[in-house]
Amino acid sequence: MRKTVWIGLSVVIIVFVVVAWQANRLMPIGVGYVAKTMCSEHFVSGRTDTDHIWSDIIRISSTFKFVAFEIQEAAQHVEAKALLGLFRVITVHRPGLGCTIAIGVDPISLRPLPRSTWLSVAGICAA
Repeated sequence: MRKTVWIGLSVVIIVFVVVAWQANRLMPIGVGYVAKTMCSEHFVSGRTDTDHIWSDIIRISSTFKFVAFEIQEAAQHVEAKALLGLFRVITVHRPGLGCTIAIGVDPISLRPLPRSTWLSVAGICAA
């Protein structure tokens, strides 16, 4: 009887570890998708109907229901969070360039570039 309990407990622990490992790998992708889509739809496309944008996102995957987002007009960025803020992604709107996911950088450092630098950033030499 004890051996069966230990085997059952071991299986539960293994399943929990595998699920946690997969969530740690996949959650940032889903949270980033929500943040980037909301940012692009709102700031680039000019859509203000966040309920409709949200319903479009939910139709892709119902797991996005666990992601919360906040659009910050003044800062022109979207912050998305999941699992009580454990997974957090910020996307910044950069006029003329679209929305950028702030990975490993401070979102403030992603402020718009001066228009004169756009060609050099794109790798095109201005003559």
